[in-house]
Formats: sequence, structure tokens, C-alpha cells
Amino acid sequence: MAPEAARTRLKETLKSIQTEILAECLHEAQNMRAKAQASALDRLATEAQLDASQKLELQRLFDREQEQVRAMMESGPTEGGGWWRSLRRDVRTLRGQTDAAAKALLRPEQVDEYETMRREVRREGRPGGFGPRGSGR
Repeated sequence: MAPEAARTRLKETLKSIQTEILAECLHEAQNMRAKAQASALDRLATEAQLDASQKLELQRLFDREQEQVRAMMESGPTEGGGWWRSLRRDVRTLRGQTDAAAKALLRPEQVDEYETMRREVRREGRPGGFGPRGSGR
């Protein structure tokens, strides 16, 4: 095999491995977030005194959000880079849409509890090393 062909093959192999590792890390992070979300929703239901229909509808919103994020992540990195930045922007936009829909379901006195819960989920749902900025991790 010619040196240039070997180099090209090695680069392709490394890129494939990197993509696979990234997909595994993203999947793990999403699973952690889903667990944190379920626990937080239960706490929110108690602390904010959600009625059954509010809790059910919030769960539907969160499930839909997770499915959309999963679909975004499965699209995977593309040539030219910028995928991660684009993914973060798209997830942030989706989260804002979910939050707006959720807040429309809540009574005004429940909104503060909801916002606290979402912040906690973002913190708890991150894998080690990706904690909140300034946390010293």
C-alpha cells in the first residue's frame, strides 16, 4: 500500500472511531439526563402541587424533547465541522420551545419551581467533567 493511501485509510479509521466514541458519550449523557428528568418531575409534582394532567402533559413534552434530541444526535458529525456547535444551538432552541409550552400549562406560582427543576436537570444530567461553569470540576 502506498504511503498516501495508508495515511488516508488511517485518517478514515480514526475519524470513524472518534465518531463512535462521541456517539457513545452523547448517548450516555442523554440517558443520565432522562433519569435526572424523571426524578425531577416527580419532585416538581410534589413541590409545585401539579395536578395529574399537568404532570402527564409535562412528561409528554419532555419525552418529545428527548426524542427530537436523540434524532439530532443520530444525524452525527458531518464533514466540515461545526456539528457540535450546531447541535448545542438546536438543543438550546428546542429546550426553549419545550419550556414555553410547559410554562403555558402551569399556574404562575408553579413557574419558579419549574425553572429551578430545569436548572437542576441540566446540572445533574451532565456526565463527569461537564458540570456547570465555575463549579471547580
